[in-house]
Amino acid sequence: MKLLLVSPHFPTLDVFQRRSDDPRSKFLYDYAVEWAKQGHQVTILHTIPKYPRVFQAAIQLGGRWSNRIWSAYARFLQPSRTVEFADYNANGIRVVRIPVSKYIPHRDVSPWAVRALMRNVEVALPVTPRSADIILADYVSPSLAVAAAFKARANIPFFQIFHRSDIPYVRRSAGIRRRLSGAAGFVYRSNPLRAALEADTLTDGKRALYMYSGIPDDISLGGIRNRVRRLLYVGTLRHSKNVQDVIRALSAPDLRATCSLDVVGDGPYRDQLVKMARTLGLGEIVAFHGAKPRDEVFGMMRRADALVMVSRETFGMVYVEAMSQGCIVVAARGEGIDGIVKDGHNGILVSPDAHNSLVAALRALVNLPERAVEAMSEQALATAASLRNSALAAALLDEMIRSI
Repeated sequence: MKLLLVSPHFPTLDVFQRRSDDPRSKFLYDYAVEWAKQGHQVTILHTIPKYPRVFQAAIQLGGRWSNRIWSAYARFLQPSRTVEFADYNANGIRVVRIPVSKYIPHRDVSPWAVRALMRNVEVALPVTPRSADIILADYVSPSLAVAAAFKARANIPFFQIFHRSDIPYVRRSAGIRRRLSGAAGFVYRSNPLRAALEADTLTDGKRALYMYSGIPDDISLGGIRNRVRRLLYVGTLRHSKNVQDVIRALSAPDLRATCSLDVVGDGPYRDQLVKMARTLGLGEIVAFHGAKPRDEVFGMMRRADALVMVSRETFGMVYVEAMSQGCIVVAARGEGIDGIVKDGHNGILVSPDAHNSLVAALRALVNLPERAVEAMSEQALATAASLRNSALAAALLDEMIRSI
């Protein structure tokens, strides 16, 4: 089967040597690799947004004056090679990168930019009925317009993948909602995301599918924990990730006396977090390790007792990776991992906006009897074991085939 995946946020595999060096999400890449392994012909149309140089200069200038500006916009800085046209092969998949002009983050690309994109697509990937059997559009801007064009010109069915960041686009654009009517089905990254879109009547009852982040088939499962003392955070250090709330929670006297926190990752908010830990007198129990290769991250997960991440995530792969090593996950209620993590069963869910709820959750977790910790850790392992990449990819493709 021929699969065409259209995404603005695919990793630039020809630029970064190591997986961990590229800040972009890898979930779609993992599905693509699995489909290629399973014998399908997979092509990625990477419609990476290209921002004007003046915009990037403004970010750098603003960052000198405000850490908050730097934290919010630093991810939009682009090495020049990542926004150049490319056509290459990686792990059995063809990747065609075509940059798309964009001027303002979180706004739809202009109609003329979409037209220019489609002219370039026609050269690299001519639109014919044989171009693909199924198209997956990842993010509504600009992927939905591309998928709708393939559907109109060659009658190729497409499915739209939704992320939390898509909700504002759908709400404010009648054109996007009109294009969505042509989709064969909607693919959600989480159950809360589906609920949010359906509550706003932004979807029209089309078949709902799910695309969860999984773990590689060759990852060995970790061991069962019997107590929680060593905490771990893995991810980008931005204000929106709420690492500051985790550090602040550890200033509670009983938690300070029993817990430690390893912070893995880097980002524009690191200096403030280091300063906060020192100011609260937590320098001896909060350690900042910077970015680590993936194998080292798994090693730290095997040594940790719990992963604490209460950020607003569509669906973070790191949660499932930590569960695969026996870690008990403490995550945000109502966010992407809610539904995979079930409160009190295989992890803990807390309000991302309530400091006291995080303190109470950590305190309860630290004081759980050994048998209760073992049961929760064992359920975390069982959940992760059911989310192997190969099984997830095969099941999703089977559901899409049945939907067309």
